[in-house]
Amino acid sequence: MRIELLKKSVSIVGGEGAEKLVDILYNKKNVNEMVISNKLDFTINQTRNALYRLFDHGMVSFIRKKDKKNGGWYTYFWTLNDRRALEFLRDRLVEEIKQLSNELRDRTEKRFYYSPEDDIEYTEEEALENGFISPETGEVLEIRDNSEIVNEITKRLSDNESIVSAINEELEDIYKKSVAAIARKDRAEKAAKKKARAAKKKTTKKTTKKTTKRAKKKVSGKRITKKKTAKKKSVKKKAKPAKKKTTRKTAKKKTSKKSAKKKR
Repeated sequence: MRIELLKKSVSIVGGEGAEKLVDILYNKKNVNEMVISNKLDFTINQTRNALYRLFDHGMVSFIRKKDKKNGGWYTYFWTLNDRRALEFLRDRLVEEIKQLSNELRDRTEKRFYYSPEDDIEYTEEEALENGFISPETGEVLEIRDNSEIVNEITKRLSDNESIVSAINEELEDIYKKSVAAIARKDRAEKAAKKKARAAKKKTTKKTTKKTTKRAKKKVSGKRITKKKTAKKKSVKKKAKPAKKKTTRKTAKKKTSKKSAKKKR
């Protein structure tokens, strides 16, 4: 159903033969314009003209790449936008439904007259102004039987409303798929970020363990050297004061002997 709707939409904008583009581009991405031209049996200019008309309505998108093998000319690659094509057709049909509804109201509420010879139709106001005489043929105007026209309008309205309903279903399906795709992408990105954070955390733990081990080794080495130097210093300090005391005592003894001799 979607393909038929897309063909209807594309043919309105792209012109005669453009509906074949749907068969070439449907469910594909970035199709080479040369491939499209060959399959359509169009010249490259005819193909581009049709695609540009669709592009103006957002029904297709393209990317271009420079072909270095063929003198650096750009080659275009085209993708069909299903959603925009369906929305264009829906909007067009909705507008047509409004017009048909107004016409149906007029045909059921008002009277119309016509000239049997040339089949020119006049509203009741126009017929009254002309005295119910055709200004073209001079014939007496006859009242139009609107039953066939009403039936035709009613059928067209029903058909268009059915198509609009089908388009809305297709658009709803496209929307759900796009939401699901976005959700999958978000989950994948979150999982990748989580994995990266876990890996970073793991590496930081390893580096911190290594640095703490190195720091502990350095601290323990410093403690050992401090203990050794402390023992050496304590031995030297004990030896020095002992010598000083002995020298002071001997000095006192000498002075005391000298003073005793003088007294004598």
